[in-house]
Amino acid sequence: MASSFKPSPNVTRGNTQASGSSHQLTGSVTISGSLTVNGTPVGGGGGPPGTPLNSVQFNDAGSFGGDAGLTYNKTTDVLTAVDISASSNISASAFYGGSLTTTGNTILGNASSDYHQVSGTLSISGSQPLVVYGPVGAYTGAPSIIARSTASVGEANMWEQPASGALIISADPWDDQPNGAVMYVHSPASAAIIGFKNSSTAVTGIQKNGVTSNGNKGVYVGLQNTDLRMRNHIGNVVFTADGSTELTVSSDGTIIGNSSTDNHQVSGTLHVSGGIIQQQYFSASISTPVNATCSLYNVFNYHLTANSEVTASNPVAGTSYLFFFRQDGTGTRTVDFSGFKWPGGTAPTLSTAAGAVDIVSGISDGTNIYADTTKNFS
Repeated sequence: MASSFKPSPNVTRGNTQASGSSHQLTGSVTISGSLTVNGTPVGGGGGPPGTPLNSVQFNDAGSFGGDAGLTYNKTTDVLTAVDISASSNISASAFYGGSLTTTGNTILGNASSDYHQVSGTLSISGSQPLVVYGPVGAYTGAPSIIARSTASVGEANMWEQPASGALIISADPWDDQPNGAVMYVHSPASAAIIGFKNSSTAVTGIQKNGVTSNGNKGVYVGLQNTDLRMRNHIGNVVFTADGSTELTVSSDGTIIGNSSTDNHQVSGTLHVSGGIIQQQYFSASISTPVNATCSLYNVFNYHLTANSEVTASNPVAGTSYLFFFRQDGTGTRTVDFSGFKWPGGTAPTLSTAAGAVDIVSGISDGTNIYADTTKNFS
């Protein structure tokens, strides 16, 4: 056989073999059986490439196939797919649009300067949370999550306050603490508000400025102009310490403390408009000498069943006191007083008729109660 063999077009040849020879084929070649090149069987589909243009070729039932949902642009080096599902790693310099589904971990980007933009809604399902790591190192001053409607992010725009406002969650240091965590609510207007919703609130309630207006049901905390405000449309505002309620603000008033033994200290001057009402009330039937504990109570209601004596024990300077003395059905009961000062220096004689009611009222200097008597209420 010659060193070069040139068959005519569409010629079918049988067993032709010459080691070290080269053969040039012009036209189409049909091979019956198998084709072995240098000891390796060669196979594959037949026919022209699949359409459309730029589609990535794949084995489509034994022939080359293509699809508009899987294309490659060699000019821009961009591989486009409608959906990508992977059980192992996918590595690319960028991902654009569509959906990316993986069964393992997904890592986006490889540098702290990378930006990843989601146009539309980012929905996270499953039992694992969304974890965002900020820059490594203390006092970086860079936020971890930025939520706002403007698209510009990064560098000088990190702390931008756009016209639409922004929510920024950061691993920024708090004051001089290098491992702080801070959430910022940016507002270009006068109100920067965080709303809270549960089964008792309404969706429309948290969509309005509930810090200053009475709108729908909602709960808010926010900055209104220069004031920090809290508002609860559905109930009270309650502050607790060590599991106990210490301050309750309601439409009926404000309650401070939860026990008669609580101590509340005011440093400076306490200015009260409307007066102070202290309601520490004590009631008992007496027939023997008693100590009126004036450090705990300031209103005493005594039912007289026999002659008795009342001693003002530990009165508080500046506090007003009231003592009710009620005769029983027999009457004629008398009362002696200790720790009291009277006009003219003479203690009163109480009404003695059955059922009579007298009131002793006064104010203390911290040692005695300076008092007077109003008799025979009926």
